[in-house]
Amino acid sequence: MAGINLSQSIKEKQELARGNFFDRSFFINVGVFLLVAGVYGGTEWYLGTFEAKLAAIETETAEKRASLKSREADQVADIQARLETITGRLEAEPSPEKAFADLEQSTLPTIRLTEYSRRESEDQLVIRGKTASLRYLAQQMLAYKKIPQVISIHVETVRYNDAGEIEFELHLLMVSPSDQPVSTSTKSSL
Repeated sequence: MAGINLSQSIKEKQELARGNFFDRSFFINVGVFLLVAGVYGGTEWYLGTFEAKLAAIETETAEKRASLKSREADQVADIQARLETITGRLEAEPSPEKAFADLEQSTLPTIRLTEYSRRESEDQLVIRGKTASLRYLAQQMLAYKKIPQVISIHVETVRYNDAGEIEFELHLLMVSPSDQPVSTSTKSSL
């Protein structure tokens, strides 16, 4: 065993200590770094995309809320305008109770009324009924003529039914309390 030198040279020790720059641990470190950087970058990209979508949804929600508030305000203003119009019309229109009371007081016992309707647009009462004689119908027309609000009476139809009774329809033109035309019609059966 002579001639064997068990000691390493200094040069060899330095090479072992310095190691190879591109050894296995370097590639592992670079791989881990790239993996962490990729995960971090992907997470940041996803959060950025998510925040952009969230901002778009918040903007859309704010616009829709403003639209709904505007629409609600328009509806409230529309309802208020309608209520004012209705209140004005109700104050200007005559009471139907007065017309019914006058009609009831002026109706003769020999006349049986079957229908009463009021055409507000024409200031006209339409009265349908039955009686036994034309004389009773003429007396009834004279009684209606005495109502202060009645301007004129027009006989629309007179006919005999199967039972031998006279069915009639009278149109009473009334004094208009206001000059505003109203296109609605009220009907009731008597």
